[in-house]
Amino acid sequence: MVLMKLFDSQIPIIVTLLSASLDFWINKNVSGRVLVGLRWWSEFKDDGQEIWVFECKVDESKNNAIDSNIFWGSQIVFTIAWVAIIISNIMTFGFFKISINAFVLVMVVTNLLAYYRCSRAQQDRVKKYVTKKATEAAVQAAKNQIMKGSPI
Repeated sequence: MVLMKLFDSQIPIIVTLLSASLDFWINKNVSGRVLVGLRWWSEFKDDGQEIWVFECKVDESKNNAIDSNIFWGSQIVFTIAWVAIIISNIMTFGFFKISINAFVLVMVVTNLLAYYRCSRAQQDRVKKYVTKKATEAAVQAAKNQIMKGSPI
């Protein structure tokens, strides 16, 4: 009876880890290649040094926009979801669960960052977005300063 109770309490952990590992593998080896033409992997040199290799389609603009949006959206949404789960575990003092969820978060973030490194188009979008927001903030700050400082 005790053994069965112990086994029952471990099943969700085993299912979570197996599901997360399968998701990582499918995302890394299938989804990225098929949906957006990106792939990455790590290799070890003879001296033991690890190097990361990133590959990208020559022309990412030919990717299907819907596939690309689904791929990048799911990468970001699931990363945010796992962060929220970890925050929830911290708030409820679920410290054992944090270690499992942190393992999954590391896998999700690894995929997100590796694919980001692969994608020139995504890097360009992020740079344009950051530049746009910084410019808007600078213009707004200048307008506010002008409105405060000059009596008309």
